[in-house]
Amino acid sequence: MEIIPNKGAMVCSFSIDDVWDIYDLRAVLEGYAARRAASKISSNELQYLEKLAGEMERIIGVFSDHEEETRKLVSLNNEFHGTIVVASRNRRLERLVQSTVQLPLVFKAFFWYGPHERMISNHYHRQILKALRSGEAERAEILMREHVYEGRDLVIQALREEAR
Repeated sequence: MEIIPNKGAMVCSFSIDDVWDIYDLRAVLEGYAARRAASKISSNELQYLEKLAGEMERIIGVFSDHEEETRKLVSLNNEFHGTIVVASRNRRLERLVQSTVQLPLVFKAFFWYGPHERMISNHYHRQILKALRSGEAERAEILMREHVYEGRDLVIQALREEAR
C-alpha cells in the first residue's frame, strides 16, 4: 500500500522490471552498508542483530495465522537490515536505502516464502552477522548482496507464476 497525498492509500503492484530494479539497488546499497558496518558496528548492535536473528528463528511456524507471522517477520527483518545500514555510519546511505526499499514488496516476498525460504533467509542473516562480528567487510558485502538477490529471485518466480 502506498499513501498518496490527497488521494489516500492505494494498493501497489510491481512488475518484474520493477522488482529487478528495486532489488538491484537494494543489493548494491545494502551490500555497501554491510561492508562499511564491518569496521564500524558496535558490540551493542551486534548483540541486537543476534537477538533479532534469534527471534526470527523462534517464530517461524509458531503463528497459526500466516499473515500475522509474515507481519512479525517483516518487522524483524526490516529492523535487522536497518540496524546494519545504521551501523554503516552513513546518513545519506540510510536515506537512500529508506527510499529504495519498498515495504509492500518486502511483505509480499515474505508472504510467498514458505518455511524453507524463511529458514534460508535467516541463514543469510546468521552468515552476515558472523562476517560483521569478525570484521570481514568484503564477505559481509557479498553475503548481503546474495541474500538480497535470493529474495529477488523468489519474488520474480512468484510474479511469473501469478501471471500464468
